[in-house]
Formats: sequence, structure tokens, C-alpha cells
Amino acid sequence: MNTNESEIFSLDELAEKYPRQWFAVNVVERDSESGQPLKVKLLTKDVDLYSVRNKVGTNDFCTLYTGPIPEVNHVGMF
Repeated sequence: MNTNESEIFSLDELAEKYPRQWFAVNVVERDSESGQPLKVKLLTKDVDLYSVRNKVGTNDFCTLYTGPIPEVNHVGMF
């Protein structure tokens, strides 16, 4: 799904609307103390992180996941 929508989501709204999905987003608003994203503009979504990255290329974006963090037998690297 590539989107030209100008919809702005909070992270909670995004997770509720699209559970267990990877996203490419532009950050619209950050928490002034922590710097964490509060509001984002959706660029694209997919269940596969690599598909999301391929859809947006090398543009300036952040990736987010709205599912739970695996508790056992998984390693995350960023």
C-alpha cells in the first residue's frame, strides 16, 4: 500500500487501525523531552519490513512495527 493520504496518526491510532504491521512514516511531532514520535504521517505499510524499505527507497523515513516484541528465540538488530 503506497499512500498519498495526508492522514496523521498517533502511534496508538496506527497500532489500533493496523495491528502487526511494519510502516514507513514521516515523523510530524515528537515528545519534547524524549524525542520519541507522537504523531506520524503514513508513507507505506506491509507485513514485511524489507517490502516497506523497498517501497520507499532511500528517502528520509522511520520504520515502525505495531505488533508485540517477541519474547523468546528472536533477536532484533537496528
